[in-house]
Order: sequence, then C-alpha cells, then structure tokens
Amino acid sequence: MNNSTDEYKSYLKVIFITVFSILLFLIPITYKALFIDKIFSHKNLWEYQMSRLDSNPDIDTLFLGDSSLRYAIDSDYFNSISGLNSINLGLTLNHGFAGSYNVLKRAINKNQIKNVIIVNTIEILKTEISYKGYFHSINSIDDLVSLSQNEKSKILAVIFSIFTNKDNLKKIFNFYLHKDVSLNFFTEEDLRPKKEKIDLKTFQNYRAWDDRVFLRKTLFLEKIIDLCEKEGINLIYMHGPVSQTILNGSEEYVSRLNQIIGEKGLKLISGVPEITYKKIGNKSNHISKEYRKEFTKKYFELMKKNL
Repeated sequence: MNNSTDEYKSYLKVIFITVFSILLFLIPITYKALFIDKIFSHKNLWEYQMSRLDSNPDIDTLFLGDSSLRYAIDSDYFNSISGLNSINLGLTLNHGFAGSYNVLKRAINKNQIKNVIIVNTIEILKTEISYKGYFHSINSIDDLVSLSQNEKSKILAVIFSIFTNKDNLKKIFNFYLHKDVSLNFFTEEDLRPKKEKIDLKTFQNYRAWDDRVFLRKTLFLEKIIDLCEKEGINLIYMHGPVSQTILNGSEEYVSRLNQIIGEKGLKLISGVPEITYKKIGNKSNHISKEYRKEFTKKYFELMKKNL
C-alpha cells in the first residue's frame, strides 16, 4: 500500500514539474505576444529589421551590431563594390551581442549565409549583458529553451521589470481599454541616418574611455562564434566609428578591448575609424548621412582580404 502511495506521489510530482516547466516557457512567449509585440512592436527596431531580413531570401552577408553600424554602412553601396548580397541589420547598444545572436539564428534558418560582419561601438564592453535585448529579440520558444537556468532566470527578471514599469502599465491600459494605437510604425525613413549634428561644444566635451570593462559581456559573442563555426560561416569583427575626441586618449581601453575580443579566436580588424567634427552625426558614434558611402568604402577596404 505504501509503495502504491509513494508511486502515486512521485507521479504527481512529475506531472507538476512537467506542467510548471511548460508554463515557465510559455509565459514569456505569451506575455511577449500579448503585450510587448502588440503595444511596442510599432516602434521596435528589431521587428522592422526582421521584416527586411524575411523579405530578402538571397542574402549571403550579414552586418550585425549597434547603431554605429546602422549609420556607417550603406549595404546597397557595399554590395555594388563587393559583389556580395549583404544587409545591414544593425540594432542598438541596448540589444548588444544578445540581440545580434538572435538575428543570426533567424537568418541562418532562411538564408545561405557566407559572411557575418559584426560592427559595434567600442563602448560595447562598458555595459552589462543585455538580457532585455535578448528578450526583445526572441524568435520562438526555442530561444528560451536553449538558455541555461541562470540565463532563464535573468529573462524572467526582465519580464517582471518590464511589466511592473509604470509607463508600460499605462501603455497596456491605454491599448486594451482605449484602443490607443496612435504611435507611428517604424519606417524606412526612421532607419536612415538623420541629418542632425551635435554642436561643437558637445563634440569637444566628449571624454576618452578608461580601461574598465565588463568581461561577462562577451557571453553572447561566444555563442555567435560557436554558431558561425558550426555553420561554416566566415565571421569578422570590426569596431564602429567613434568621435575623434573620444578616440584620442582611449588607447589603453581599445588595446584591452582588442585583446579580449581577439582571444575569442575570430577574425578581428583592430583599427577604429575616427569621426572628425566635420563628419559627426547626432551622436558620438554616428557619422553624418552624407559621409556614409565614404565610410562604407573605408570598411570594405579594411575587410576585403577577409571576405
């Protein structure tokens, strides 16, 4: 009798753990579908970039990175001088390597990718791992299942912080009760580099970076490296352009950054293109729109031997 009772309790325990595990995976996906995608996707750069990727099945070269990449590389012009079929899928610094990793996974399921070129601002190791960037760029439940328990707990913490944010709760309330959908959809025009230019005083006040870094930030870069090795993809890492006033004096930081990334075993092009005040855009790592082709050519010359 005791054996039967014990077996029944064990059976219930297995059922409970199974159901709990399924819910643990489904809750983030459901939350994202009902709230994040419904309310925030119309201004979500990732969603827009993925629509561009999905509509271009012949892509063979991916540019992955942050906004310094988006402003620096004109993929149409790059294609004309390289003979490749590339797409610039630059996101933001907040997406980090985590967002780029999810973009890559989606791309290799739809395209025969030959080259992946990562371009990030040198500031990339000045911030912690972007689990929020990972959550905002989840493609499917597989992106959650594949994470470690610690990584899953980080994602659940992100969900909690997003859901309990006062401004987000207000957006949810307005969307579902008042059908407030007045925010504009992300458009091609939003993707293009803006003409705005920082003023000279702001440019001159930019300061060099010290050599402190967040070493854990490379976690998702390592996942990108592993995936490219598995798929036989040529992987290149480059630095995004940065203002002359930041670059001057940041030699120790850049040297340490190159050492950390170089030790990962990928092809690293260590130079950092500088932006003079004449060519600066609306941020320290954004070039002005009219110099985009010039920088695209510069990047191509730096990487062409590795393509």
